[in-house]
Amino acid sequence: MLISDTHTFAFVHIPKSAGTTVRYTLADYDERKARYVEQARRDHPDLGPLDFAHLPLALVKQLYSDDFALLRSYTSFALIRDPMARFASSLHEHLHWNTGETLSDMTPNQRTQVAARVIAKLRAQPEDTPITDPALIHFSRQCDYVELDGARVVSNIYPTERMDDMLVAIGALIGARVKAASKNRRVAYSTPALKSASEAGQRALRRVLPDNVANPLFRSTRRAMETVGLVGSHTKTQDKTLFDPETRDFIERFYERDFALRNQLIQPQETPA
Repeated sequence: MLISDTHTFAFVHIPKSAGTTVRYTLADYDERKARYVEQARRDHPDLGPLDFAHLPLALVKQLYSDDFALLRSYTSFALIRDPMARFASSLHEHLHWNTGETLSDMTPNQRTQVAARVIAKLRAQPEDTPITDPALIHFSRQCDYVELDGARVVSNIYPTERMDDMLVAIGALIGARVKAASKNRRVAYSTPALKSASEAGQRALRRVLPDNVANPLFRSTRRAMETVGLVGSHTKTQDKTLFDPETRDFIERFYERDFALRNQLIQPQETPA
C-alpha cells in the first residue's frame, strides 16, 4: 500500500493488477515505504510469514488501524484486473518464484497440471477468509483489497485498462502530471533463441545508449515484433491456451465477486436524457 499524508491520498496495491507500475510511478510520494515495501516479505510474531506489500484490508485494519482509518478519510485508489487474465499472470509469477519455468514454454497439458496444483491449494484455504500466505498471495481475491465485511472502503476503483485515468486523478491531487513508468511487464518470445538474442542485444545497447534513447528504441522494436507475431504478452499467450473448461469454471466461481466488481467498472456509462 502507498500512502501520501502530504497529498492525502492512498493507493491499495492488489497483487498482479498493475500495482507495481503505479507504486514505481508514485514512489516519490510514498510515505509508508518502511512499513509496506522495504523488506516486504517478513515474519509477523503472531501471524507468521506475510507479504506486507500486498496486505488485504482485513489485515491492514488488524495490524495498522491508523492507516486503515486514513483509507476511509483520504482519497483512495485501486486497480481491478480481469480475473481470467490475472489468474494466468499469477500462475506465471508463481512459477517464476518457485521453479523458474514459464507457462509459454509449456505444453497445454503441462499448463493445465500447473493450474490444477494451484487450484487444489486454493480450495484448501478457509472459506470467506482473505488469503495471506505469501506463496499464494498473487491468487488472492481482489475484492479483499477494496471491500471489508461487504462494504466498500476504497473510494475510487478503476479497471486496469484505465490506469492512465487514475493517474490523472492522482496528479490533480498532487498538482503534477503523472505518467506511468512501465514496470513488471513480461514478454513471451516465439522461440528461446529469439529471447536470448533480444535480451543480449538490449544489454549491449544499454551499455552505450542513454535511457532516453534506448527505451523508445526498445518500445518501437517490440511493437514491430508484436505486429509480426514474434513476441506477445505472457497474459495473451496464456489466455488463449491455458484454460480448460474445469479451470475456467473454478476461476469464475472462486473470483465471482471480482468479476462482478470489474463488470460494474467496464459497463458503459448511461448518458443523461
